Amino acid sequence: MTGSRYLPDSGRRATPFRSFFIAGFECSTHRLANGKRLDLLAATKHYRFAHQDFERLKTHGMHTIRTGVRWHRIETHPYRYDSTRLIAYPAAVREHKIQAIWDLCHYGYTDDPDILSAAFVERFAQFSRAVSRVIADHTQRARQRPAALPDQRDLLLGVGRW
Repeated sequence: MTGSRYLPDSGRRATPFRSFFIAGFECSTHRLANGKRLDLLAATKHYRFAHQDFERLKTHGMHTIRTGVRWHRIETHPYRYDSTRLIAYPAAVREHKIQAIWDLCHYGYTDDPDILSAAFVERFAQFSRAVSRVIADHTQRARQRPAALPDQRDLLLGVGRW
């Protein structure tokens, strides 16, 4: 099933994904009750070994991944984003022709504001816009860039149409 996106003999699209199996890289960054923050992408060293991980996946016919961005590492101050902590990863995705489903808030967010407040919704929306621009800039060729940002409902699910 490597790379097949159509049902046999039907010509109908079977899935929007490049492979039947999807690899997932655990990306939780939440705080434990004792205040210690987990960062599972750092703990597994996936960011460091992304190129090798992607090559291994391709040998098994896997061309789609679910992975995440680490909000607390990208937005170190309210509404100020350090894209240098992100760009190498989308560039590796592009280089290896991997299709990525980006999880923007997987059990982890900044230490402020309160997750149940309206301020959190605004903050997450701004973060999502900023990250989607960086990912689009580093995963797509310039002529394929979207004319508009992904639908906000898709961003809240962590899946963009880009």
